[in-house]
Amino acid sequence: MKPRVIMADKDLNYLIPLESKIIEELHDNISLEVYTDEILFHQLFQTPQKTDVLIISEDLYSGDLLKHSIGHLFLLTEEAELDSALPNATAIFKYSNIKSVLSQIIGKVPQLRLSRSSEEKNKLVLITSACGGTGKTTVALGLCEYLAVQNSKHVLYINTESLQSFGHFMTDGNPINDDLFYKKISESGTAVYSDIKRLIRRDGFDYLPPLKAPLMLLNCSSELFSEIAKTAVKSGDYDFVILDSDSTFDLIKAKMIDNSDKVIVVTEMSKKARLSTDTFASNINGLSREKYIFVCNKYSSDLIDILSEQESSMKYSVDENVGFIKDYDVCSPKDFSGLLGIQRVAYLLM
Repeated sequence: MKPRVIMADKDLNYLIPLESKIIEELHDNISLEVYTDEILFHQLFQTPQKTDVLIISEDLYSGDLLKHSIGHLFLLTEEAELDSALPNATAIFKYSNIKSVLSQIIGKVPQLRLSRSSEEKNKLVLITSACGGTGKTTVALGLCEYLAVQNSKHVLYINTESLQSFGHFMTDGNPINDDLFYKKISESGTAVYSDIKRLIRRDGFDYLPPLKAPLMLLNCSSELFSEIAKTAVKSGDYDFVILDSDSTFDLIKAKMIDNSDKVIVVTEMSKKARLSTDTFASNINGLSREKYIFVCNKYSSDLIDILSEQESSMKYSVDENVGFIKDYDVCSPKDFSGLLGIQRVAYLLM
């Protein structure tokens, strides 16, 4: 039997694109009912109802709905940082982009994941920034943790920076100590997944440990990691291979972007970051919203939101905000994964 999904919101202009996206993703694999009339909606629930999913706006919700058999209740909220205090309900900020809203719903409902019409494939995700200091590594590690631990995905994290310093975030952040590995990359300048598989460690998700020296001293470039990532994806061992890349924009970075299924560009609330990100976006051919996700990290509503200034020349718009986390340098990937913004970005990948 097809899962029954009921959507209810008096805002027709809001429901139309969400309904279209659901149809695109799930086709006729679900039984979908849409209500914009408040009277008709409440008439429906005057008799006992059983539904797998109820997606409802705050103004239409009432406690009486909990008397019915509702598998998963999603409350569309007007506030971005609201956590639902309602029993058995998941709060979703309704003005996130449509794909994020739907991904959050599908991520919570196994029946819908099974009904999805598009085939899932292993994904190569590049996380980068247009300038230093935006916190792209904390975003990358938080995503890895949330995808692996909370969504049971097989995830491999690979840091591509020339001088790697992410080890202090990990339980075992000691550099790779393997003479055969260093001999191979020094002589050939490259490696593939099978060469490093035995070196991978696990800390909620799999990760390639830091190198013991800068890439230049090891006689190789960041292209080394690109080859490892591509072959790891082809192996089928992982649902996601996540490349954490620095802000350098060169031919190697261009190839990484071209080879990636998704590109997450991390910026922050500063003029420097905004202008750098705008320059980055201006130099990308075919800036597809299906491929590129722009994330504002260290977001705080108390600060002037430079990113929301209306400028006709801006080539990008922020898809998700990730909140500021205090003392991030002593935090772990688990701490980062608890940020609501990180979770929303993860849903955009699934």
